[in-house]
Amino acid sequence: QMHPQQMHQQQMQVPGYEQPVEIHQFMAGHPETEIDAPDDARPRVQEPAKFLAPDTTLNVMPSMAGDLLMALSEGGLQYLLAGARASMGIRSGRYMYEVRVCECPRQEDCVQQGVKPPLPRNLLRIGFGTRDAALLLGDAEDSISFDSEGNFIFNRRRTQVTQRMTSGSALAVMLNLTEEGPDAFTMSLFRDGERITRPQPIPDVLKGKPLFPMITFKNLTVHVNFGPEPLADMPFKCRMMNDAAEADVAHIKYPPQKDGRPEVLFPVFLPGEGTFHWIDWFLTEHPEFTEISDRKMVDWCLKSGIKRHWREATRASNDKPETNFGIYALDDGTVKKSLLSAAGIQGRNVVVVEIQSNLAKQDRATLLQLFSTPGLRHTAKVLIGEPTPDYRKHVCEILLKEKQIRLDKAFFGRNYDPAYVAQRQAEAKRRKLLAEAEAKEAKARAEAEAKDRADAEADVKAKDGVAATDGKEAAGKEN
Repeated sequence: QMHPQQMHQQQMQVPGYEQPVEIHQFMAGHPETEIDAPDDARPRVQEPAKFLAPDTTLNVMPSMAGDLLMALSEGGLQYLLAGARASMGIRSGRYMYEVRVCECPRQEDCVQQGVKPPLPRNLLRIGFGTRDAALLLGDAEDSISFDSEGNFIFNRRRTQVTQRMTSGSALAVMLNLTEEGPDAFTMSLFRDGERITRPQPIPDVLKGKPLFPMITFKNLTVHVNFGPEPLADMPFKCRMMNDAAEADVAHIKYPPQKDGRPEVLFPVFLPGEGTFHWIDWFLTEHPEFTEISDRKMVDWCLKSGIKRHWREATRASNDKPETNFGIYALDDGTVKKSLLSAAGIQGRNVVVVEIQSNLAKQDRATLLQLFSTPGLRHTAKVLIGEPTPDYRKHVCEILLKEKQIRLDKAFFGRNYDPAYVAQRQAEAKRRKLLAEAEAKEAKARAEAEAKDRADAEADVKAKDGVAATDGKEAAGKEN
């Protein structure tokens, strides 16, 4: 039996084969409403958009020029999604960038018997996300994207908006954050200069935030063009990211590396003493670091669509969780070792989270061999004793949230629904904000009325003073 995606890929190679869904079916009755970009004399961006190492997944290998991205695809790496976020985002205006697929490598499957590999084998998602959005598009409400299957994706919800896409074409994603016009606050997709989707509205949760170009791909090598000139002429004039006005964009910047050398951090904890709470807090305070751990690998696999065989799991641990994905290279740790070696040559700061291995000198020496690239700075951070006040505050917030969840479960019982609880909390927060706004407005209104009364009294006194002066002058003239 052949998967429909495999059948479709074979049919695409047959001369004369037509797509099952035509573009005109999606674009019927929608004339082009975008107009040429007006002349703009404002200063242009000084620093062009690029991909920084902290904003790419560990399996992304960028070129020296920075506009070519390749995903590692040897062995089990072929099943992991790769993600990248540009260093420059859009605050306002209308701008676009382009992506072209240069290579679609095909690797032999390395799965256990009876395990189906995740499909499709080649995947591309292009869109925009916030500064703190996850690097893999489509999993949350902080990003929007189009994928190579023809879907518009937001918060795990897929809507078919166009046909499947093939390699070799120049795909342009245009973001319109203008406040006027029929296409205000929309995102559109073009192929070789031709519109292939209707303008898709931007969700309200993303409005008012800088949105950064983001790419998610699997088993592909892609060329990203930020401009200033497009690869394909558009039906109207639209500026690209590198031709944007400085006032319309936001930049991502990280603190410089100490002595210009990437750091490899090995935190040393005692088991059961809040290792991963500290890691989460550390990554929040130092976003220039990338975590490498087994729990992160498991989460990465699940987000890549790799199914886990829970029936065979025998232990639940953040340090050494069960994998059981049915893929040899993932289950035996080969993929993780490959990523550790790749991290050493990418020039990025990494934090290696191994509770048991970091405690033993011999195991730490084994890990150090994977980071033997010259120029790296190795640091072991022993975290035993009294915590810092900011970390203590972070842990208290976590404990408060966990306690609230337990109370909600006890109150609602079997009817406990996290989404419903979150909705109630959001509604309570909204009512609180409305009450504060009304109180503030009432206070301002009372102050304005008091000021008006004071001004009126001052005017009356001034008029009485003028009348008294006029009366004295009149009496003097009579005398």
